Amino acid sequence: MNQVDSTTITGTIKNIKVYTNTRGTLLKGWFDKREVSTLPDGTPDRSKYVFGTNIITTDPEVIATLMQLDKARVNTEFTPKLTLTGSLSTWFDNRPEAKAKGGVVSQQQLVVESVSVA
Repeated sequence: MNQVDSTTITGTIKNIKVYTNTRGTLLKGWFDKREVSTLPDGTPDRSKYVFGTNIITTDPEVIATLMQLDKARVNTEFTPKLTLTGSLSTWFDNRPEAKAKGGVVSQQQLVVESVSVA
């Protein structure tokens, strides 16, 4: 696993899922950063996609915060805008079924260490 320490990004999260087993609890989700583009005269035009990545965490405080924000969503796909701090890493899928589909697959993910509402 390749890792870059101390990355801070601001955006929203969706598709939050929590898994619990005998080894602990894991939260997975999708981070999405969008910005509003402007017209030449400075008026807002539309929201454009900038960056997206998987997020994971095993920190109980971060899991509790993200779950609370996820439950507070009303008629919206994303959580409120958040600032996440963590380590950016690459995960390599070495499972036999992934190899059978065309080799080793790599995915980028952010291992979240702290959350604050922006």
